[in-house]
Amino acid sequence: MEQTTQKIYNISQFAQLLQISVPTLRRWDRDKKLPAYRSPSNGRFYTHQQYVDYLRHSRMSFTVVETLDEVKQNHPVRP
Repeated sequence: MEQTTQKIYNISQFAQLLQISVPTLRRWDRDKKLPAYRSPSNGRFYTHQQYVDYLRHSRMSFTVVETLDEVKQNHPVRP
């Protein structure tokens, strides 16, 4: 049986990857926005797949916001 290994990151490494602070990442974990896995000693860690998923979600959100801004710019609301 083939075992696949996945890169894991501690909270500091993951915060650096996402360019956010460690306290923000802790809050996102607490709020279930980006839940962390827990080690046997209860330390937070994240997987590379979570990083990929975060990037995918961020790009989708940016595209939606960008599209809404374009709609507002191209179709101003008339009084």
